[in-house]
Amino acid sequence: MEGSNSRYVTFRQYLLFVLNFLVWSIGGTLIAVGIWAKVSKGGFDDLSTLDTDPTTYIIISGCVLFMISGFGCIGALRQNLCLLYTFCASLVFLIILQLVGGILVLLLQETVLESALLFFERAIVRYRDDVDLQDAVDYVQAEFQCCGAASYADWQMNVYFNCSSPGREACGVPYSCCIDWNMNFQCGLDIRTKTKYEIYSTIHIHGCVDSFVLWMKDNILLLGLLVFASLFLQIFTLFLSHWLIRDVTLIKKYSEEAAEATQQFPAR
Repeated sequence: MEGSNSRYVTFRQYLLFVLNFLVWSIGGTLIAVGIWAKVSKGGFDDLSTLDTDPTTYIIISGCVLFMISGFGCIGALRQNLCLLYTFCASLVFLIILQLVGGILVLLLQETVLESALLFFERAIVRYRDDVDLQDAVDYVQAEFQCCGAASYADWQMNVYFNCSSPGREACGVPYSCCIDWNMNFQCGLDIRTKTKYEIYSTIHIHGCVDSFVLWMKDNILLLGLLVFASLFLQIFTLFLSHWLIRDVTLIKKYSEEAAEATQQFPAR
């Protein structure tokens, strides 16, 4: 092949390798984080069933990314047609799976919301049992300016915030529910025993699931751009691997023709 074409082949080869190596690293990180959460923290098995355990999804997603990008990395680096074909087929399947998954989420919105409500309610029940879980719930409530799963009344499900509790937190909510908690971490104490005016002026009353849905609607353009960018990158990588397969095939063809010519007309 000509020198300029050879340079293009090398560029496409290493560009495909770099892109897949980045995804491979992300996949490995997801696997490590998921396993750590499962082993060290027991995952979230107490919060939900296996099919909605976030750590399960993290590990599965990491394994898929790690395996598919591994095919792309090694196939590009070694110019191995078998691995490159496997990578292309896997990537096509993954793109189709994402499209089908997106359609199913749109069609099964009610089921998804019910699962999210169930998960957050169980997180409320275990709020004081795990420091990391407690920090996660507080972060979500403070970030999305919400309280509870469906409403602030969900904190009645927690043994410490239940109105029948003998503790100081009875009939209260965590500080992260408060509208302004920076100067007072006890702003949520006894709040559910007060008038509606005091409640509405002190804490966020809307549930976190509804607040998250509202946030998604407010940021639909940004989310759409991120989804488009992700699909574009995957399709670009697919075409890049297709071009490399074509290049490797041509290189092998030229090599075989050159070998046959050498055998037919050996050098004297």
